[in-house]
Amino acid sequence: MEPHEWLMKRNCALSPKQLALFYCVLCSVSFSIAIIFLVHGAWPVLCFSFLEMAGVGAAFLLYARHAGDREYVSLSRDCLLIVVVQGSHVQEYRLYPLFVKVGLPDFPGGLVELRAQQVLVKVGRYLMVSRRREFVRELQSALTSVC
Repeated sequence: MEPHEWLMKRNCALSPKQLALFYCVLCSVSFSIAIIFLVHGAWPVLCFSFLEMAGVGAAFLLYARHAGDREYVSLSRDCLLIVVVQGSHVQEYRLYPLFVKVGLPDFPGGLVELRAQQVLVKVGRYLMVSRRREFVRELQSALTSVC
């Protein structure tokens, strides 16, 4: 039996590298304009340009830190492996497939719950609600075929 695998990740428009390049271009344009104003005696424009780029840089840094967030679920005959990556925090769970219960909460927007003995893991942050239901069906079917 080959393992079943699911990868759920953020839908990011820019990679961290592309974001850094865009930020450098943005800084170049902003500081070029600010220097032109500085030459004409309007020095506060340069101060505001620094503040603006610092704010944008902080927002981009936060975006880049979470651009790689993902959830990975792998099912083999003897193990359900769940890896949740959020920023620099990585959590890994290994559950025995025979004891895993899969469910969706009754309220809309709830995450998929994977329970085994005393462990509860919630996944599906990066899936639309309809896709969460599909993931639950696929995982339950795969669990049934393994057990």
